[in-house]
Amino acid sequence: MKVPTYQRQTAMTQEVGGRAMSVQASPSAASAGTRAAQQFFDQATDASLQFYETELTNRRRVQKQKIDTMVDEEKARVADEAALMDPNESESYFDQQMNVLKSKYAPQFENDFLRQNFEIDFDRRALVDRVNVRRNAAERRIGDALQVYENREKQIQRDIINAPNSLARQAAVDRENALYKEIVESGYLTQADIDARRVSANQLV
Repeated sequence: MKVPTYQRQTAMTQEVGGRAMSVQASPSAASAGTRAAQQFFDQATDASLQFYETELTNRRRVQKQKIDTMVDEEKARVADEAALMDPNESESYFDQQMNVLKSKYAPQFENDFLRQNFEIDFDRRALVDRVNVRRNAAERRIGDALQVYENREKQIQRDIINAPNSLARQAAVDRENALYKEIVESGYLTQADIDARRVSANQLV
C-alpha cells in the first residue's frame, strides 16, 4: 500500500528573522484628520476671542457707568455751590469746575476712542447743566435788582407822603414815574404790574 506524501506548495523565503509590520494609511484619511484638528483649533480660538471681546465690552460698560455716576455726583455738588454764591460769579465757577472734572476723569479710560467719546458726552451734558446754572443766576440777579427797585420805590413813596408842599410832592411823583419806566424798560416788571403797584401806593397816600 502506497503512503501519500505531502508536497509543499510554497517555497521558503530566503529572508531570515521577523518582518516589520506597518499600517498603510491613505492620503485622504490623513488629510481628513488634519482638517478636523484645524477645525477644532479654529473653533476653540473663535470661542476664546468671543469670550475675551465680551468680557472687554462688559468691563468697559461697567467702567463708563461707574465714572458717569461719580461725575454726576460731582456736577450736582458744583451746581449746588454755584447756586449759593454771587450770581455774577456762579457761571464762571461752574465752567472752571467742569474743566477740572473732565481733566480728572477722562484719563481713566484706557484708549483714545473711549476717552474722546467720554469728553464729547461730558461736554454735551455739562452744557445742559450750565443752562440751569445760568437760569438760576439770572433769576437771582433779577431778584436782587427787584429788591433794589423796591427799596427805592418805598423811599420815594415816603417822600410823596411826607412832602411838605405840592411842589415837593410832584417832584417825588416824577421820580416814581421815572423809576417805574426804568423797571418796565429793563424787563423786570410789565406795565400791568406797575399799574397794580400804583393802585396800592395811592391807597397809602
